[in-house]
Amino acid sequence: ACIDDEVLHAVAIVGTPQHVRETIARYRGRLGITHLIATRLLLSEVDATDYEASLRALANLASAR
Repeated sequence: ACIDDEVLHAVAIVGTPQHVRETIARYRGRLGITHLIATRLLLSEVDATDYEASLRALANLASAR
């Protein structure tokens, strides 16, 4: 099933590494967040190796200051 873009962006940070980095920085500055909760959406069309690479990239982005 497809998820509406508006709904997806209301509950997730989705996009290029630059977009994700900027969004995390904005949340830190505006909301004072100190923790980021990441979860995997199980999408049949995405390979497990791609999921792992994406999660590693997110960890690197989230930990960079």
